[in-house]
Amino acid sequence: MGQYLAVNTVEKRFVYGKMRWPQNGLAALIPPNWRTRDSVAVEIIREYSASELLGKLYIIGVGGDWTPASFAAIEQLEWYKFYLKLPQQALDAGTMAFSMEGSGDWKIMHFRAESDATGPYVAVALQYMGKPALTAS
Repeated sequence: MGQYLAVNTVEKRFVYGKMRWPQNGLAALIPPNWRTRDSVAVEIIREYSASELLGKLYIIGVGGDWTPASFAAIEQLEWYKFYLKLPQQALDAGTMAFSMEGSGDWKIMHFRAESDATGPYVAVALQYMGKPALTAS
């Protein structure tokens, strides 16, 4: 009988960037006063089209390594606190975005809890908005 070796040949695809949101809440939208902070990575899980995707969110952990994000971890981050305060109309208008390196701004459609073989994580749904028209401060 022969022996078989199972090899996982699936390569993970990551994109990197920053979360962008108005500095002083919704009142700061006119004129736009955007800030960036908290670099994040997104492992692309599903691509629904060239302009929509679902990804596994990663943040930089205590040791400086990328780690899958949990809701307990992102609840402490300013951009997620801002996200939780947004009314649905602001979300629909793309008030908050993931600014992907080399691509542009991606509207955050929603966050949700998911899990895989490595455990639970935060998933993020993104929709392409275009090149950033606003400058980060």
